[in-house]
Amino acid sequence: MTAPAGEIDWDTAERRERRHELLGLPGIACFFVGMVLLTGGIGPLTGGAAWAVVGGMLAFIVLMTASSQLIPRLRANTSGGYRIQIALNRHIDPGPEWRARTDRQARYTAGVAWFGWAALIAPLAFLLNGQWDRPMAAAAGTVLLVGAASAWMLWWRRRVLAARRWLADPPGPAREALPPTTAERWLTGRRGLATIVVSALALGLIIGLVAAFAEGS
Repeated sequence: MTAPAGEIDWDTAERRERRHELLGLPGIACFFVGMVLLTGGIGPLTGGAAWAVVGGMLAFIVLMTASSQLIPRLRANTSGGYRIQIALNRHIDPGPEWRARTDRQARYTAGVAWFGWAALIAPLAFLLNGQWDRPMAAAAGTVLLVGAASAWMLWWRRRVLAARRWLADPPGPAREALPPTTAERWLTGRRGLATIVVSALALGLIIGLVAAFAEGS
């Protein structure tokens, strides 16, 4: 049995979900700090320039997160997404207004479950490109990077399991499934994995050609 939408205090549940989102900020910081410590830079930037870029990215993420939490209009715009995720996590009926969107979100999340494994490519690439001639910095960077990636993988796995549970037994009355969106058709399943791989290879080729042209000129 699942709880009807009216039997949960959605305001309290949303506040708790927003607080949980804030816990992800240290993980993001650990990932980027670990990347710079491990590889000595970010992209073509090294030293102070790399740290400045990381600081700027983290400041931007904190600013956007704080804005979505504190500015009433932005907070109202994100409430629906939190309600959907709460319903998925707790496996409860979100109410008639949100059932279809929650069904679609569950289907999309389950369809891109492969993303959790694809996300390991970046940490592995950083490890192979580590500045191992500076073992202390590289070791500290590895701990931060791997720790952040592992925490993200656990978070993602919980979301995928919640989505699969929802699809196996959708709370609420029986209903027809919505047609897939364009994003679902292109990003879910094997097609989605192939799309990401081909896009990454194409981007890498373009960057390599631009770098070679710059060096030649």
